[in-house]
Order: sequence, then structure tokens, then C-alpha cells
Amino acid sequence: MKASKEPRYKQQNISSNGGIEQDLRYTLNGQTALDKKHSLQDVKKIKFEVPKNIPEMAKISETKADDRSLAEFRKREISKRKDRTMIASKNMKASDYKAKNVEISEAIAGDRSLAEFRKREISKRKDRTMIAPKTMKGPENKAKIVEISRTKAEAIPKPEMSKPKDQPMIAPNMTAADGFWQHVTGTRYKFFVYSAYYEEDHGGRLKIHALAHMSPRDEVWCRMWYVNGSHVATTKAQLREINEHYSLPYSAFLVLCPTGGPDSVPHSVSVIKDLDKPSSNHLLVHKMMKINSQANNISVAVCVSPIHGNYSKTMMVMEFLEYYKILGASHVTLYNSSISAETSCMLRSYEEKGFVTNLPWEFSKMKMRSEVDVRIEAQLSALNECVSRQKYRFTHVAMVDLDEFIMPQRHHTFQELIRSIDPHWSNSKVASYNIRSAFFYENWPDDKGLKVEDPFEKNLMTLKKTRRSNELFPHRIRSKVILRPEFVEDAGIHFVAIPSANYHAMHVEASDAIVNHYRWTMCQVAADCLRSPSGIDRNIYRYRHSLANNVKMSWNELRSKCGLPDL
Repeated sequence: MKASKEPRYKQQNISSNGGIEQDLRYTLNGQTALDKKHSLQDVKKIKFEVPKNIPEMAKISETKADDRSLAEFRKREISKRKDRTMIASKNMKASDYKAKNVEISEAIAGDRSLAEFRKREISKRKDRTMIAPKTMKGPENKAKIVEISRTKAEAIPKPEMSKPKDQPMIAPNMTAADGFWQHVTGTRYKFFVYSAYYEEDHGGRLKIHALAHMSPRDEVWCRMWYVNGSHVATTKAQLREINEHYSLPYSAFLVLCPTGGPDSVPHSVSVIKDLDKPSSNHLLVHKMMKINSQANNISVAVCVSPIHGNYSKTMMVMEFLEYYKILGASHVTLYNSSISAETSCMLRSYEEKGFVTNLPWEFSKMKMRSEVDVRIEAQLSALNECVSRQKYRFTHVAMVDLDEFIMPQRHHTFQELIRSIDPHWSNSKVASYNIRSAFFYENWPDDKGLKVEDPFEKNLMTLKKTRRSNELFPHRIRSKVILRPEFVEDAGIHFVAIPSANYHAMHVEASDAIVNHYRWTMCQVAADCLRSPSGIDRNIYRYRHSLANNVKMSWNELRSKCGLPDL
């Protein structure tokens, strides 16, 4: 029996798109053809003329073609082929066939798909800025992120206004809050936001302090809520990491969103991954506006790294607060990750007097590992958040840990020190003053020259531990800073990472100030540290009586209230 000369058609499983016209796949002698405009009844009428000069087409397994769209099927098959496959359309003459390369040389950029082209271009750029391209219609309206040079950051689109009813609302019973970690849902990795600030510089923008994964980064949006629910604005966010992340997976990030100027400052903001879902966070926006004040009036705030490990050194915290009060600080901001009940009670008293802000940090609730996932309890996030919080409220901010005491060598207060080292500070281009540090090891014996009977003087760390290492650390290594928050973009742990344009750091001479760092030895063998060259430094004794009296007064006041022990 002679074989039929007619082409053999075999119907594959067909997935309907909900109408008579469907995408139909048929195999022609083991080859694939596409019929987009014919119903099933027209199959037998289709005649294929297979030109002789068409290269051999890739054979496709019928069983694997079942229930796949052509696009999905191609994608999977293409990934298996290293050679070039030629695919032709149905109902064409031989002269009209224009074969397309599925895999092409990377050198021919003109025929690349948009995705391939982006991938190639993105790899060339070191400075990454998140920019939203033109928005597509329909379900494609989630704009793809293009990464371009930071010099083009101003191209971030302005927020699009809409009525609240046109936007998904926030989660039920979620009011705008400030000063605790909130989760951004839908991201590939953990993503948290803490606080939001409006800054009138940079054309007016929101700066949101966040903790996120370094790479790959999730693209997110800012949904801004206005007073009385009058309208909502949604805009693509720009993510910028703060560089001092020690190559750990997570880092402090800034989520930056344009607002359109001072006349359109939102009341609150949510950071979202999916535009069509309710937000899982709701941040109150702090409106930080520059206020004209006396040009020579120096006001100083102190920012402290997160307190953790169920910290219970109540006496040392009180000594720290009273010392910086004597030095001329007007306010101290603390980030409480884990402290004892006794210490918390003591801090509440200072809060009630307006000298302390004790913000919840609660690092453990984020299920991250300090020094494995992120640097020391997300320390960098806290310090930069504090700079934003004090911007335009204070002229200067001192960045320290609880065991670090900035010690002027020839002056008594912050104000005297700053006017001495930077006489024209209000008009200068100095963004920060970098101060070198020295260790006062707690392992060293107490100062035997402290011959006093007062139990408070005997228990103050700064008075009994006066031996310090002769070696001062260089600037930018274990140093600390007093900065001007108005002129700092990114703060680091030991120096200002990015000052404002045309501003710089001043290295303070050790003859003007050092940092007394009270800690246990950091050597692998403690004796190695204790044998290092050292000497007695009693410079802090200038504050001896006023410091001891202030601590005594506060301690006795809170003894019964907070259950403090008798000394």
C-alpha cells in the first residue's frame, strides 16, 4: 500500500483561551506549525507547502508539547539547544521565509531581546539607580526597573495622584506609626522599614530607613497617604545602600521617593512590593524643615548605637547620660534592642524629663543573626536614622556607643571645643569632626590614687579606670565623629561615609579631644593587651565632683521606684 502523499496532521492537547479562535498546535511530519485563526474544523483544509530550501527544523516531542503555550514551549526547548534553530511560520512561500536565530552571538546587540540587552548593559554599570521606564497597559503595568548611572537619578518619575478608592488600602486597623520595624511583604528576601522623613533638599523627597538584602534587590514602591484621605500618590522607589555593610548579606538602605515639593508632603507612607495588594506597613512622615536660628548657637544631640544583650549596667548608663549633660548635650537618642527592667525604668525617668528618647529596636524579632546576616544589630541603620531624626533640630550630633566618652583636652564643653577647632563653623564647609580613640581596659586595676569614701565616686567607671593605652587609633579606625546632620548624606560607624557636596571632614588633633573607650580587652590572649604600653590619664577628673553629685542625685531619686541597689 502506497504511503499517502498528503501531510499527516496530529492534534496536540489544546488549551482554550475562552473563545472559538484558539492557538492550535499541529505536528507536520514531526514538525511544528502554528494556526492562530482557524477553528478545529478547518484543520483538514489547511495545506502546507514545505519548501525544499528550509533548513531542517528542530524535532519536538509531542508529549512535551502538551498543554504548553508556544512561547513557553520555545523557551524550554531553546534552553536545551546550543546550535541555532530555525523556526518558520505557516502559510508562507519559500521566498518569504525569514529564519530567525534563537540563540545569537552576543556581539550582535541589534537582534537581542530586550531582556538580554538589559542584562548586558546592567553588568557594565557600577552605580545603580532604580528608574521606572514607561508604564505598559493592562496587566503589564508594573514597570520594569532599569538601572542607570546615578547622575540620571533626577529622572525618577513624579508620583501619580489618584483617589483612595482607586488604590488598595492599608491593612485593617493599621495606623501610621514611627520608630519600630515593620515588614514589607511579597519580597524575595526579608525587607523591613523603620521610619520616614520628608527632606526639602534634593527637590523634596521622602527618606525611609530600611533594612534589606544586598543582592538581588527587590523593586518597591512608595504609596503616599495625604491628610484626611484626600488622595494617594504612588511612585517607584529608589533603593540606595549605605556602604559600610562589611560584605554581609543585609545592609542599611535608604528608600528614596520624590514628593513633588513642600506643598505635597504626605502625612504617611507605605513601602509596597505589589501594587495590587494592601500594604503591610504604615509609617508616619516626619516633616524636617530648615528653621532659621541664631547663626552662632551650637546645640548638640548624642546618638547611641543599639543597646542589646539584656544590658543591665544601670550605673554606667546613668554615668553616660550625666556626663554628656555636663558636656553640653541637649538630648540623647537610644535604640533599645534588649535591656533589663531596672535599666528601662531608669531611662523612662530621663524620657519624662525630655532628655532621652528611648526607641524600640527589637532586632531579635526580625529573625536575623548579628554579625552573620547584618553588622552588629543593624547598627548602621540606627545611626543613620538618628541623623535624620535630629536634622534641623540640632546643629551637631555626636555618634558614640555607651562605653565611649568624648573627652575635650583643653575645653569643658562641646560648644567650647567646636568654637575652638572651627571658629567660623556656621559658614564653614566642615561636615564632621573626626576624633581619635584610646582604650581604657576594664581589666586593668582601678586607680589607687582615687582616695575617696564616697560610694558613688568609687563606682563610676570613668573615675576608677584611668589607665589607657599609649597608642591612639588613626582617624577613621575606631574613631568617632561629631557631625552636622544638615550636611551629611550617609553616616558611618567611625566616620562620615558621604558628606554633602563640597563638604568635608576635619581631623581633630589629640591635643584638642580624644575618645575614652572603656571596654574589656579585645586581644585573643587578654595578657597581650594588658602588656601594651599604657599610662595614667586623669583628665576626666575635671568633671569628678559634678559628675558624682549628679549621678548620686538621680540614683537616690529612682532607688525605690526602679529597685536600684544601695551603694
